[in-house]
Amino acid sequence: MIRDSLLVRANSAWRDKVRWAGLLHLVFYLGYPLLQRYPLRPAQEVPWLPWDAIFPFVPGAVWGYQGLFLLMPLTLLALPDAPAVRRHGWELLLIMASAFLVFLLWPTFVPRPAGAPEGFYGLMMLLDRPTNALPSLHAAFVMHTSVALWRLCPAWRWRVVAGIVGCGIVWCAGATHQHRAMDLLAGLALGLAVPVIRELVRGSPHA
Repeated sequence: MIRDSLLVRANSAWRDKVRWAGLLHLVFYLGYPLLQRYPLRPAQEVPWLPWDAIFPFVPGAVWGYQGLFLLMPLTLLALPDAPAVRRHGWELLLIMASAFLVFLLWPTFVPRPAGAPEGFYGLMMLLDRPTNALPSLHAAFVMHTSVALWRLCPAWRWRVVAGIVGCGIVWCAGATHQHRAMDLLAGLALGLAVPVIRELVRGSPHA
């Protein structure tokens, strides 16, 4: 029954899902590397906080870090109809626009670990520069995806599972030393603020 329900959702509003997926990828893969390569001013290092002690350097965490890129499209597929797809897409655009503005006005970076290993971790370091650190878009996307899954899953057990998976991905982002606690917290705040503010605006009698 659950599988049939998921298949029905995946097939619903599929044109909207394809269009929004294409638009979101276009915006991200144009804006993100452009801001990395052409900052307005020298990037500043993200400050180290005592909370960063919970993130030992674990190169293998790169596999969990990449889990977001599986979770996000699955969440998009699970959206039930075109209005939900549009809401989801606009929220992601607002998250990216907000982060891009910060990247433009206040470039930041997280130093790469000395003597970092090669393999898949090395490939990720090659493809993604250490800048555009704060706010962490990875953490923002995790939080937004968790909010979307909260909306989609009425059963608490699935909400708990989604929360555990999201926390694991955020920890992996810190354990790869791609991010620090400050930019992860900023990203989580951004990923929560956008859908919450949109819900408040939608619920306003003047909206």
